Amino acid sequence: MVGCPLSYDWCATTPRTNEVVFIGSIIIALGIGFPITGISLDILFSKILGPIQQGTMQGVYSGCGIGLQIIGPIFLS
Repeated sequence: MVGCPLSYDWCATTPRTNEVVFIGSIIIALGIGFPITGISLDILFSKILGPIQQGTMQGVYSGCGIGLQIIGPIFLS
């Protein structure tokens, strides 16, 4: 069964969201959200590391993040 369970009263009166609007809003939200979050985390990580080999550690950090974006959906789906 897909969708809203009929045991909820609001399911009968709530209109269905248009798929194009839903997918478009997800693309825009994630397209803006992920880069802003990534920049914020990079800045925070560089402040935590301090004056050490930041290039190597940033590379490891970015590599782990990209690896998790590739491997995560495979294991979670």
